[in-house]
Amino acid sequence: MVGEGTFRLGPDSGHLLVKTSRSGLGARAGHDLVIEAAEWTGTAVVGPDGSARVHVEVNAGSLTIRDALGGLKPMTSSDRKMTEKNMVKVLQPGKYPMITFVADSTGQTGDAVTAPGALTLVGNTQPLTVSGTVSSSGRLRASATVTQSRWGITPFSAFFGALRLADDVAVEVDAELVPAR
Repeated sequence: MVGEGTFRLGPDSGHLLVKTSRSGLGARAGHDLVIEAAEWTGTAVVGPDGSARVHVEVNAGSLTIRDALGGLKPMTSSDRKMTEKNMVKVLQPGKYPMITFVADSTGQTGDAVTAPGALTLVGNTQPLTVSGTVSSSGRLRASATVTQSRWGITPFSAFFGALRLADDVAVEVDAELVPAR
């Protein structure tokens, strides 16, 4: 548990990752992706009772493939370009430049923290709960499962649906909470 105050987090203090997985009959052919947000900021305002207000913004155009796991063959640079082009098509960063998560209050028991809030993705806002831990030194490790279809996103598919991106993607944050000045 960290003390009362305002804390910042972002790429200079940690990582925000999106992890996808494959489904369908052709799942062996595709790749599970680890996508990193290069541009993101977060603020946590912790009150005297340990509860916090949280606000995180991710530049939707800054998401890039960090790793491609599995598959019958390694992901080529051409595959990577095509996949990143599909991400732009789905996320529409020109129209929806920011992905936001806002929680007005968090619950904390020991190091465990939950943040029921709202995620805005491609212009749609839906409830989302983020869970994780915050160490006494201020290390935040949190995750949430985003079911794409709840936000109006049709998961990517290829080969007439034989290879599909699973509807659920994992979002993970591992960052230091840095006191704001």
